[in-house]
Amino acid sequence: MRLTAVTQVNDQATLARLATEAEDWHVRKAVAERLTSRAMLAKLVADDKDPDVRKAAADRLKDSIAELTRIAGNTGALTRNASESIARLKLATLEPQVKSRIPGLRCVVDVTATSQNYSLLGLGPVRVSMAGEKVSVKLRQGGVTLAEGSWETEFPSSVPDSSHGSILGAKVFGEEVLIKLLAVGGFTAGELAALANSRVPEVRIGAAANLTDRGLLARIVANDAVYGVRSAAVGRLHDKAAFATAATEERAPGAQRPAAKGPTDQTLLAKLATESAEWEVRMAASELLKDQAVLTKLAAHDVEAGVRRGAFKNLTDQLALARIAIDSEDSTIREAALDRLMDPVALLQVATEGKDVFVQVGAVKRLSDQPLLVKVAAEVSDSRVRLVAAERLTDQAALARLATEDTDWLVRLSAVRNLTDELVLAKVAREDADSRVRKAAGEKLGVPHENAR
Repeated sequence: MRLTAVTQVNDQATLARLATEAEDWHVRKAVAERLTSRAMLAKLVADDKDPDVRKAAADRLKDSIAELTRIAGNTGALTRNASESIARLKLATLEPQVKSRIPGLRCVVDVTATSQNYSLLGLGPVRVSMAGEKVSVKLRQGGVTLAEGSWETEFPSSVPDSSHGSILGAKVFGEEVLIKLLAVGGFTAGELAALANSRVPEVRIGAAANLTDRGLLARIVANDAVYGVRSAAVGRLHDKAAFATAATEERAPGAQRPAAKGPTDQTLLAKLATESAEWEVRMAASELLKDQAVLTKLAAHDVEAGVRRGAFKNLTDQLALARIAIDSEDSTIREAALDRLMDPVALLQVATEGKDVFVQVGAVKRLSDQPLLVKVAAEVSDSRVRLVAAERLTDQAALARLATEDTDWLVRLSAVRNLTDELVLAKVAREDADSRVRKAAGEKLGVPHENAR
């Protein structure tokens, strides 16, 4: 049927048949402009391969929640389909909180055709074209655009064999527009909290990306069924600048202070930090935790470095830091924990129980208390650690024991160098099994080495 003939057709049954059977998109577009069947118009919006036909059908549809919900598809997941995304954006404008805060908000859509040409290998100058689209969305109040987004078809590097006659749709990220809208619309914390419960996941992402209530964000991370929403909440939990701004606003004169967070939030964060299968969630939760025991466990044993480091940042307890320096499987964190240790008892624990000799040695070098150094020299099996303790000892009784009893000649030599007891030095000069130790003892006594025995 010719395009001019379509403009004379009023029979809705005939128009409905043409809408699905006509090969010429110009005809289908003209049909869409004359159709009154909401079901058929919705079908064209969802299924027609031509963007101009879909736009014409969408323009004919009134924004009823029922029809938009049908076009929006499965809201149990995010969508990248243009028609579904547009329907979800229109649903967002109908949310009670949005209608109240931004009355008269409209979703203005523009869909234009694009294409890319390809040369077929082996067929000389033969070229084929693949059809695509550009989708632009503006959320407008009056003559002002509050938020907008634009997406184009991402064409492949070569034309697929099955692409003849088809249109490759643009991937539309509707949540990007809603994040902007909810950031500029002046929404209250309560309104954002309500939108965080929307049935449309893109709306929930927009809300999560603008929330500053850490407890609510943690609950979203724990409970939202859609990964993209949980991920947005995790990202917001990491946004230190946003929370600094929120804290400033809370301290402003006349500002209403939020209710103090109770133990429920910390309990939830501990559960997320230890049980979530998603490491980004565990990391975000660990950075908000205060429970030193849970943080110690995470910093020492979580399989992801980001989680271990996130937990480590919040550790303040000296004995907890000592356990990290001893038990962590991450050498960087073991060393960082040592750098934050100041308590002599904690340093002693690392020196005597550590499994990393370099961390043990570092702990000994920070000890000055003689009884603690004596304990290290007496109890640690690694001679490299005992050697450092011997170098820092001044306790003559302890040095005498090391000089005469230690199994490592370097430790005995170090002890001799700090000894002042001439009787012990004479014994070492006569009896030590290593000539270098005997020589050092003799030199301290003023006895030539050849006469030391």
